[in-house]
Amino acid sequence: KNIAVNFENHKEVKLDDKPVIYIDAGHGGNNFGSIFEKIEGGRTSRIYEKDLCLDLSLRLKKLLDVKGFYSKLTREKDENVPQNERLGIIKQRNNSILISFHIGSSSNKNIRGILIYYNKIENGFDSKRLGEFILENIRKSAKIPVKDLLDGKEISFIRNSGIPSLIIQVGYGTNLYDLMLLSDDKFKNEDNLIYVSMKKCFEKTGYKCSGVKIVIESEIPVSRGLGS
Repeated sequence: KNIAVNFENHKEVKLDDKPVIYIDAGHGGNNFGSIFEKIEGGRTSRIYEKDLCLDLSLRLKKLLDVKGFYSKLTREKDENVPQNERLGIIKQRNNSILISFHIGSSSNKNIRGILIYYNKIENGFDSKRLGEFILENIRKSAKIPVKDLLDGKEISFIRNSGIPSLIIQVGYGTNLYDLMLLSDDKFKNEDNLIYVSMKKCFEKTGYKCSGVKIVIESEIPVSRGLGS
């Protein structure tokens, strides 16, 4: 909502809503998502999809915030946030977008790669184009295979979000190589291909999701200023 502050003899001061990059970490709490096994030093440990999704989300938010983008998480810790509550957090603001993280699982341990589902909104940011940017950059990096970019209109979460959305399935936890990448801090920080791709796409399309536009409507002469 706009914030309006009324002053005597003034009309109002308005702060326009900022567009938001919503970041959704799949699962959480007692909703583990898929459970993967990692063997290291002869020891087997369990890795939960919910934890990988939260880690990816927190790191992406940090990278975006440093560059001045306004981002918001649907969950900030290990808790089970029901879908209707997540949708309640997401506000249908102009130019806002949603990025939701998940990790793939397959009985075939050779299957790996990144898969993206998109949901386009009329007159909204082109989420399909953003998905294409991400997959193209990942393809060029040759660090992880690219699987596909698919229409996600049948997926209720992004369909009901009301804003342009991507569900990014960041590899397969059942594949040894993908799981190693998901455990690599460099892959998720300075070499974060999703962040780099988003930044390039925003620069290419002129997308703005930072700062606050302040509109001042007043009948006070400019020479006096608000403090006089």
